[in-house]
Amino acid sequence: MPRGAKAVLDSIREQVMVTKFDAGMSASELAREFEIRKSHAYSILRRNGRQPGSNAKVVWQPKDGIDNTELISAYQSGKSMREVAKESGLSYQTVRTRLEKAGVEARESGRAANEEEIALYEKLGSGLAVAKHFGVSYSVMARRLKKAGAEIVRSSIQGAKHPAWKGGRHEMQGYWRVWIDPKDPLACMAAGDGYVLEHRLVMARSLGRPLIKSETVHHKDGDRKNNVLDNLQLRQGKHGKNAKFQCLDCGGRNVIATSLD
Repeated sequence: MPRGAKAVLDSIREQVMVTKFDAGMSASELAREFEIRKSHAYSILRRNGRQPGSNAKVVWQPKDGIDNTELISAYQSGKSMREVAKESGLSYQTVRTRLEKAGVEARESGRAANEEEIALYEKLGSGLAVAKHFGVSYSVMARRLKKAGAEIVRSSIQGAKHPAWKGGRHEMQGYWRVWIDPKDPLACMAAGDGYVLEHRLVMARSLGRPLIKSETVHHKDGDRKNNVLDNLQLRQGKHGKNAKFQCLDCGGRNVIATSLD
């Protein structure tokens, strides 16, 4: 082969190698593919302004025994990071960090609902019930169903028949909150989720009327969860120093605060 032709072929080969290097191939992979020594591949890359090893993808592996390849495989199969986190027993942030360190690009948005999820939604008519069945949040399932073109209809089922029912009582910031039926005369005291602070509800039932926003209910023994009526005291205004009091019997406010000791 004439020297000129060989030089042209060598030049073309080098450009192909550089292009493949820029696309992610390592110097070792290039050496194997072009059947040259690794040192030769390094020389070609450096001659073309490339730094061998600069594009190497580091596969980061944790030290807790959970293989990243399992996380990557689960995520790339279409599962969300939260689903992968739940299955692996890791936190969402841990899964996200490991996938990022492993070079996995996060999907811009969640996937659409699959055939199984759509079929169950058409059968039950409740996105919340479908979400609970597949172990994801309602918001995630709602997005999936919307992406699949399903019309999301909020369930009219409330109370114990609702799929998200948790007994009608839960704790928040040290206080008990209880669910109240929308038809209850005191339902106007409930928050948007249908729950009301239990100590306020107990006081309202004893008075036979809803409490107004300026009225507060004080726990005499300091225990926020002790909501028996004898432990509650109706006050006008905020808790604390200089708070005004109101008599439960006559409604008068000419009441002097005394020590509870």
